[in-house]
Amino acid sequence: MTPIELMAMFARQAELSVPVRERQHKITHMGPFAGSKPEGFQRMAIHPDVTLYRDPKIGTARKKLIVAFCGARNRLDMPMPAVLQSLPAREVDIVVLRDRTRQHYLNGIGGYAPDFQELAAAIARDVRPQKYSDVYAYGTSMGGFAAIRFGLLSPVRRAVAMGGSFPGYVRRLIDRRPVPGFDLLCDCMASRAKFEIVAVYGEGSEADRRNSEWLARICPARPVAVPEVSIHNVAHSLALSGRLPAFFATTFDLEGADPARFGLSHPPARPIVSAA
Repeated sequence: MTPIELMAMFARQAELSVPVRERQHKITHMGPFAGSKPEGFQRMAIHPDVTLYRDPKIGTARKKLIVAFCGARNRLDMPMPAVLQSLPAREVDIVVLRDRTRQHYLNGIGGYAPDFQELAAAIARDVRPQKYSDVYAYGTSMGGFAAIRFGLLSPVRRAVAMGGSFPGYVRRLIDRRPVPGFDLLCDCMASRAKFEIVAVYGEGSEADRRNSEWLARICPARPVAVPEVSIHNVAHSLALSGRLPAFFATTFDLEGADPARFGLSHPPARPIVSAA
């Protein structure tokens, strides 16, 4: 759902079951809903597993595009209304991708793109990132390093992996599952990383720290540990502590960004992708 759809459900409380009402209230506690109007995102389905959220009243040339890769639970580590309410619809559009096969998008998205290269090409065709003032890649968990792979194929200013992880290739070989013959995350592709790469993890998550440091050995990624987060789900922890909107503002260079707060560097002087 979008924030507008979630808030509209509150007008129908009497028609809803107790579990549904409890779920509604739980979601509103994850995002900055109190005292704020719902952000004006509307949902546009490009494919069942590719969804564009945007406010159609604001032209794309005035906004930034976020290409977002979900984790294994097919969400950006938390319910979509809370994610969207933490972003300003006047400044960004976000296209959300889901890989229901849990193959780290290496085999694309079923029925939409057969491999990762074709997936990047399909996004370029259907979303047209060049229309935007700038483009960012973002992914959580299984989708974290997919965001970086996307940046190696498409112009982005920054790719941010939240608790990113590597595919278990040995396990996939044993299970006789498809394994690509080439991974974009390799030494031979490191020179193509002309964008900023940030690998975010909770300071108390040892597994995510190791993955971020391994990534930094392959490509020019900068590991960033978020204080006061000890679990894998960094975004959810930031949301519950009220820090997610500030983190997004910094990550995507939005109004009110404070790079020093989260250890992210200041953006380049010029956008990498321009509508001009």
